Amino acid sequence: MYLNHASWIERIQFTSSSYESLKAVGIDIISSDSLRADIANLFGNEFPFKTMWLRDAGLVNAEFFIPFLVKFFEVSNETNPAESNFHVSRLVPVDYDSLLKSQEFINALSRRKGLKVVIVDQLKILQNYIEETIISIQNEFENF
Repeated sequence: MYLNHASWIERIQFTSSSYESLKAVGIDIISSDSLRADIANLFGNEFPFKTMWLRDAGLVNAEFFIPFLVKFFEVSNETNPAESNFHVSRLVPVDYDSLLKSQEFINALSRRKGLKVVIVDQLKILQNYIEETIISIQNEFENF
């Protein structure tokens, strides 16, 4: 079951409706130049860059990983009994013993794990930036 997760491509989507509303009203209502710049950078640069980076990193890694899935697994399609229209694809090892002994598969999983670690690190950096911007917004409201 957990090997299914190794094949997933990372996706993230940020919403920008509040930023679009702010731009429609006029971002100049924010008196702090640095806060205006932080918000514009967050929505104009950071979110689009992280979205694109995650997509590209996931696709490159999937292209690398898919041959191992084809070689070592078969796909079992099942229907979830609780939801008759919901189909679940499970990866089932063709030869579990060979899979466990395959250094190339272990290396592929290690590479996949490394990417996941980098993704988590990048999202933590983004989270810190967002939290700092929220604090700046709160401070702006207090001074309003």
